Amino acid sequence: MVHHLLVVSWTRIALSLGIVAGLAGGGSGPAVARHADPPVFVPWYRVGDISLGEASAKVEAEYGGIGHGFKVIQRWPGSVQGQYELHGSEVLVTFTNRVVNDIDFVTPYYRTSSGLGIGSTIPLGPCYPVAGGGCEHRWRGFVFYPRWKDSRCNCWVKAGALGGLAPTPRNFLHPWFFIFTKNGRAEEIYLSRSYTD
Repeated sequence: MVHHLLVVSWTRIALSLGIVAGLAGGGSGPAVARHADPPVFVPWYRVGDISLGEASAKVEAEYGGIGHGFKVIQRWPGSVQGQYELHGSEVLVTFTNRVVNDIDFVTPYYRTSSGLGIGSTIPLGPCYPVAGGGCEHRWRGFVFYPRWKDSRCNCWVKAGALGGLAPTPRNFLHPWFFIFTKNGRAEEIYLSRSYTD
């Protein structure tokens, strides 16, 4: 399985260079949602009208399928990852076994009812002691990691639908959520229904 964070990073580089455009074949121009895409972000489940676990057919009926709004970035057995161009940005979606498994966005258009979204400040707050020494910053079930694996991350990570699971390989295939930050502000949000690295 391809490391998601690396895929997203390379995908964003490719998009900025225009390398990915047209890979789906037949698609041209920005995607336009076939309905009014609501500015809704329901943590940690829904972005606009796209929800984790939702059937791909329903998303495609509302936002467009391959070549008609959905630009394919890559495929692997049972999965296809692509993007919808919405609100001056890209919303990346991965369909696995014909349901939404991952949603990744960087546009400030989507907000929670309390206003959380891209650009929001997330304070580090106190550092809580952990077993074996050291401490960790926590926020709403997330733990802050300046580095993730071998890469600089500055991200908040939550494993498990309600948090509480250690973000380790033994908890892969559970929901995982990442909030990537820069200077304490959210710059990318990634939701996964069944995360693997």
